[in-house]
Amino acid sequence: MLLTEPGALTGHIEGGEGNQFVYGRAPWGMLIELISYPAGIQYPNHSETKRWTPRKK
Repeated sequence: MLLTEPGALTGHIEGGEGNQFVYGRAPWGMLIELISYPAGIQYPNHSETKRWTPRKK
């Protein structure tokens, strides 16, 4: 069951065109956050954190 409407992700790292989140509840009661990053995540170049991004380089 969804608890919110999809919302735009904002901020320095997660913001991007089409990046969205929505909250829901699993049948057993657990709160779930679903996130979509079609524009990728903008990590600083000096960050040691490496994550997958859908953009081709």
